[in-house]
Amino acid sequence: MKKLTLLALLFAIQAMAQAPYKIAVVGLVHSHVWGHLNDMIKGKDVTLVGVAEPNPALQEEAVKAGVSKDLISADYKKMLANKKPDLIWAFVENNRHLEIVEFCAPRKINVIFEKPLASTYTDALKIQKLANQSGIKVMCNYQMAWWPANYTAKKVSDSGALGQIYRLHGVVGHGGPGSTGVRNGAFFA
Repeated sequence: MKKLTLLALLFAIQAMAQAPYKIAVVGLVHSHVWGHLNDMIKGKDVTLVGVAEPNPALQEEAVKAGVSKDLISADYKKMLANKKPDLIWAFVENNRHLEIVEFCAPRKINVIFEKPLASTYTDALKIQKLANQSGIKVMCNYQMAWWPANYTAKKVSDSGALGQIYRLHGVVGHGGPGSTGVRNGAFFA
Protein backbone atom coordinates (compact mmCIF):
# COMPACT_ATOMS: atom_id res chain seq x y z
CA MET A 1 0.00 0.00 0.00
CA LYS A 2 2.84 2.41 0.84
CA LYS A 3 4.46 1.71 -2.53
CA LEU A 4 1.16 2.41 -4.30
CA THR A 5 0.73 5.71 -2.41
CA LEU A 6 4.30 6.74 -3.17
CA LEU A 7 3.84 5.84 -6.83
CA ALA A 8 0.60 7.87 -7.01
CA LEU A 9 2.36 10.81 -5.34
CA LEU A 10 5.22 10.65 -7.84
CA PHE A 11 2.79 10.61 -10.77
CA ALA A 12 0.92 13.58 -9.27
CA ILE A 13 4.15 15.56 -8.81
CA GLN A 14 5.22 14.77 -12.38
CA ALA A 15 1.80 15.82 -13.73
CA MET A 16 1.98 19.12 -11.82
CA ALA A 17 5.49 19.76 -13.11
CA GLN A 18 4.28 19.28 -16.68
CA ALA A 19 1.17 21.42 -16.31
CA PRO A 20 1.23 24.18 -18.90
CA TYR A 21 1.73 27.74 -17.82
CA LYS A 22 -1.35 29.91 -17.52
CA ILE A 23 -1.06 32.77 -19.99
CA ALA A 24 -3.24 35.82 -20.52
CA VAL A 25 -3.18 38.27 -23.41
CA VAL A 26 -3.31 41.96 -22.57
CA GLY A 27 -4.30 44.10 -25.53
CA LEU A 28 -4.99 43.25 -29.14
CA VAL A 29 -3.79 46.43 -30.85
CA HIS A 30 -0.36 45.13 -31.91
CA SER A 31 -0.96 43.12 -35.07
CA HIS A 32 1.51 40.36 -34.14
CA VAL A 33 -1.07 38.99 -31.69
CA TRP A 34 -3.01 37.47 -34.57
CA GLY A 35 -0.05 35.30 -35.54
CA HIS A 36 0.38 33.93 -32.00
CA LEU A 37 -3.19 33.71 -30.73
CA ASN A 38 -4.03 30.41 -32.42
CA ASP A 39 -1.14 28.60 -30.69
CA MET A 40 -2.29 29.95 -27.34
CA ILE A 41 -5.86 28.84 -28.05
CA LYS A 42 -4.65 25.32 -28.91
CA GLY A 43 -3.08 25.15 -25.45
CA LYS A 44 -0.19 22.82 -26.26
CA ASP A 45 2.47 24.71 -24.29
CA VAL A 46 0.27 27.15 -22.37
CA THR A 47 -3.30 27.43 -21.18
CA LEU A 48 -4.98 30.63 -22.30
CA VAL A 49 -6.90 31.93 -19.28
CA GLY A 50 -7.96 35.37 -20.49
CA VAL A 51 -7.80 38.09 -23.10
CA ALA A 52 -8.20 41.73 -22.11
CA GLU A 53 -9.05 44.39 -24.67
CA PRO A 54 -11.37 47.40 -24.24
CA ASN A 55 -12.10 47.81 -27.97
CA PRO A 56 -15.31 45.84 -28.80
CA ALA A 57 -14.32 45.46 -32.46
CA LEU A 58 -11.03 43.80 -31.48
CA GLN A 59 -12.83 41.63 -28.93
CA GLU A 60 -15.05 40.40 -31.75
CA GLU A 61 -11.97 39.68 -33.88
CA ALA A 62 -10.62 37.55 -31.04
CA VAL A 63 -13.87 35.59 -30.94
CA LYS A 64 -13.63 35.09 -34.73
CA ALA A 65 -10.07 33.82 -34.18
CA GLY A 66 -11.37 31.20 -31.75
CA VAL A 67 -11.14 32.79 -28.31
CA SER A 68 -14.06 31.79 -26.12
CA LYS A 69 -16.26 34.78 -25.21
CA ASP A 70 -16.02 33.89 -21.52
CA LEU A 71 -12.25 34.52 -21.66
CA ILE A 72 -12.61 38.10 -22.94
CA SER A 73 -12.56 41.09 -20.64
CA ALA A 74 -12.44 44.83 -21.25
CA ASP A 75 -10.35 45.54 -18.12
CA TYR A 76 -6.93 43.91 -17.95
CA LYS A 77 -6.44 44.66 -14.25
CA LYS A 78 -9.66 42.90 -13.26
CA MET A 79 -8.93 40.02 -15.63
CA LEU A 80 -5.44 39.48 -14.20
CA ALA A 81 -6.73 39.70 -10.62
CA ASN A 82 -9.37 37.05 -11.36
CA LYS A 83 -7.40 34.70 -13.62
CA LYS A 84 -4.00 34.92 -11.88
CA PRO A 85 -1.88 33.91 -14.87
CA ASP A 86 1.77 32.89 -14.62
CA LEU A 87 2.59 35.22 -17.48
CA ILE A 88 1.05 37.67 -19.87
CA TRP A 89 1.84 38.49 -23.45
CA ALA A 90 1.05 42.15 -23.94
CA PHE A 91 0.09 43.41 -27.38
CA VAL A 92 -0.53 47.00 -26.35
CA GLU A 93 0.75 50.35 -27.58
CA ASN A 94 4.50 50.72 -27.03
CA ASN A 95 4.09 53.62 -24.63
CA ARG A 96 2.05 51.40 -22.27
CA HIS A 97 4.74 48.80 -21.59
CA LEU A 98 5.88 50.42 -18.33
CA GLU A 99 2.26 50.65 -17.13
CA ILE A 100 1.81 46.92 -17.71
CA VAL A 101 4.99 45.98 -15.81
CA GLU A 102 4.06 48.34 -12.95
CA PHE A 103 0.83 46.38 -12.54
CA CYS A 104 2.26 42.88 -13.06
CA ALA A 105 5.52 43.09 -11.08
CA PRO A 106 4.05 43.25 -7.57
CA ARG A 107 1.73 40.37 -8.49
CA LYS A 108 4.66 38.22 -9.69
CA ILE A 109 3.26 37.93 -13.21
CA ASN A 110 5.95 37.48 -15.89
CA VAL A 111 5.59 39.66 -18.99
CA ILE A 112 6.32 39.28 -22.69
CA PHE A 113 6.16 42.24 -25.07
CA GLU A 114 6.55 42.54 -28.77
CA LYS A 115 9.43 44.84 -29.70
CA PRO A 116 10.35 47.36 -28.54
CA LEU A 117 10.83 46.70 -24.85
CA ALA A 118 9.95 50.30 -24.05
CA SER A 119 9.18 53.54 -25.82
CA THR A 120 11.93 55.47 -24.00
CA TYR A 121 15.27 54.68 -22.40
CA THR A 122 13.92 55.92 -19.06
CA ASP A 123 10.96 53.53 -19.29
CA ALA A 124 13.33 50.66 -20.12
CA LEU A 125 15.38 51.35 -17.01
CA LYS A 126 12.22 51.47 -14.87
CA ILE A 127 11.04 48.18 -16.36
CA GLN A 128 14.43 46.61 -15.61
CA LYS A 129 14.35 47.88 -12.02
CA LEU A 130 10.80 46.60 -11.44
CA ALA A 131 11.67 43.18 -12.87
CA ASN A 132 14.78 42.89 -10.71
CA GLN A 133 13.01 44.05 -7.55
CA SER A 134 10.04 41.74 -7.98
CA GLY A 135 11.87 38.72 -9.40
CA ILE A 136 9.75 38.50 -12.54
CA LYS A 137 10.95 37.88 -16.06
CA VAL A 138 10.29 40.56 -18.66
CA MET A 139 10.95 39.38 -22.18
CA CYS A 140 10.84 41.11 -25.52
CA ASN A 141 10.00 39.15 -28.64
CA TYR A 142 12.03 40.42 -31.55
CA GLN A 143 10.54 38.15 -34.18
CA MET A 144 13.15 38.83 -36.83
CA ALA A 145 15.63 36.94 -34.63
CA TRP A 146 13.72 33.74 -35.43
CA TRP A 147 13.74 34.15 -39.20
CA PRO A 148 15.36 31.17 -41.01
CA ALA A 149 17.65 33.50 -42.98
CA ASN A 150 19.33 34.57 -39.74
CA TYR A 151 20.05 30.95 -38.80
CA THR A 152 21.50 30.37 -42.25
CA ALA A 153 23.69 33.47 -41.98
CA LYS A 154 24.97 32.33 -38.59
CA LYS A 155 25.73 28.83 -39.91
CA VAL A 156 27.66 30.22 -42.90
CA SER A 157 29.53 32.63 -40.65
CA ASP A 158 30.47 29.89 -38.19
CA SER A 159 31.67 27.64 -41.02
CA GLY A 160 34.40 30.11 -41.96
CA ALA A 161 33.26 30.15 -45.60
CA LEU A 162 33.24 33.95 -45.56
CA GLY A 163 36.58 34.34 -43.81
CA GLN A 164 37.02 36.67 -40.85
CA ILE A 165 33.91 38.80 -40.33
CA TYR A 166 34.72 42.19 -38.88
CA ARG A 167 31.36 43.86 -39.08
CA LEU A 168 27.83 42.98 -40.02
CA HIS A 169 25.34 45.67 -40.91
CA GLY A 170 21.80 45.08 -42.00
CA VAL A 171 18.31 46.40 -41.90
CA VAL A 172 15.46 44.12 -40.99
CA GLY A 173 11.84 44.83 -40.41
CA HIS A 174 8.88 46.02 -42.33
CA GLY A 175 7.00 49.17 -43.08
CA GLY A 176 4.24 48.56 -40.57
CA PRO A 177 1.05 46.56 -40.42
CA GLY A 178 0.43 44.66 -43.62
CA SER A 179 -3.26 45.34 -44.04
CA THR A 180 -6.04 47.70 -43.18
CA GLY A 181 -9.07 46.89 -41.10
CA VAL A 182 -9.95 46.27 -37.49
CA ARG A 183 -6.91 44.14 -36.65
CA ASN A 184 -4.35 46.72 -37.76
CA GLY A 185 -6.22 50.00 -37.49
CA ALA A 186 -6.19 50.32 -33.72
CA PHE A 187 -2.39 50.43 -33.35
CA PHE A 188 -2.13 53.82 -35.02
CA ALA A 189 -5.45 55.23 -33.78
